[in-house]
Amino acid sequence: MERKTLLVVEDNDRIRNALLNILRIIFKEYQIDEATNGIGAMRAIEEAENIYSLIITDIKMPFMDGYELVLKLRAIDEYQEVSIIGYSSRLDINYKEKGFNYYIYKIAENIRQLINIIENVLNVDE
Repeated sequence: MERKTLLVVEDNDRIRNALLNILRIIFKEYQIDEATNGIGAMRAIEEAENIYSLIITDIKMPFMDGYELVLKLRAIDEYQEVSIIGYSSRLDINYKEKGFNYYIYKIAENIRQLINIIENVLNVDE
């Protein structure tokens, strides 16, 4: 049985490491990979043995931002239906039109909301 995998894309080391630590505690059965920008995410996707079950990405990042990453991902047949969560400190009410399934503000108070969305996407309680 293949192990399900998640990808976290975040350029800020402190935020990425905090998010990874939380996710690795809650979702122990998942492999959780990381990238620091969209270019790194595309490299991880190309090198991955399996299709990622879920991708969580920051929006504002150097080299390739979250919007460009989502456009590139949605152009790959295997990633057209994969859930992608945008995670940013900027409001974007048109996130679905840009290819995201969910969009969350990057503030500490929303971490529980992020976990709830991840659990819903991954059907953890089933």
